Amino acid sequence: MTPLLIAHEAACALLFFSVFCRLTKTHHGTLLGIRFAFFVLGVVAAIGMAWPILGWPLSWFGVLLSLSIVLVQLVTSHYWAGGVPGQFWKDAHHDTR
Repeated sequence: MTPLLIAHEAACALLFFSVFCRLTKTHHGTLLGIRFAFFVLGVVAAIGMAWPILGWPLSWFGVLLSLSIVLVQLVTSHYWAGGVPGQFWKDAHHDTR
């Protein structure tokens, strides 16, 4: 295994896991766009894990991009510790003023 392949698989696996953790905290009251965005990101991460098996080329840029998204997930994870942040709830977007 090359360092590029190891980094790629680690990035995709970490990204998939971080998205999985967030999706398990969502519910029917979560904005559909939030749930959809995490779903798509998870699907892309899963495809990424299979990417080398399908014989498609890898690039360091793709790995670095994936790792940067994982970093965003990690840095923002404390906002999700108690569940879906209030700003991502459907009711949060209805101004009662």
